[in-house]
Amino acid sequence: MKTFQDAKEKCEDAQSLFDSLCSRAGFGDLKPADRSGEKPLQRQAVWCAMREQGVTFEEIAKQSHRTHGTVVVGVKRFKGYLSVNDEGVKRMYRKLKKIICKQF
Repeated sequence: MKTFQDAKEKCEDAQSLFDSLCSRAGFGDLKPADRSGEKPLQRQAVWCAMREQGVTFEEIAKQSHRTHGTVVVGVKRFKGYLSVNDEGVKRMYRKLKKIICKQF
C-alpha cells in the first residue's frame, strides 16, 4: 500500500498533493479565500480525502494556505455531510477517491 510519503515525493517536484487533487478533480485553484458556490465544499472534500490518506492536518493546512483549525473543522463538517448521505457530497468524494486510486 502506498503511503502519504510516497504521494508527497511524487508531487513535490511539480505541485503539492492538494493542488494535484484539485486540478485532477476539475475544481481549479481552491487556495483563494473564495466562499462562493461549491468551492468550500470542494475544498473540504479534498481535505477529507487527504486526511484519509494519512496526511496531517498541519500539512493539509500548509498546502491549502489555511490554518490547522480551519482544516479540522472543514474535515469534520464534510464527514457530517457524508454521514447524512448527501448525494452531491458522496459523488464528489467518490470522484476524489477514484483519482487517488489512479494517482497512487
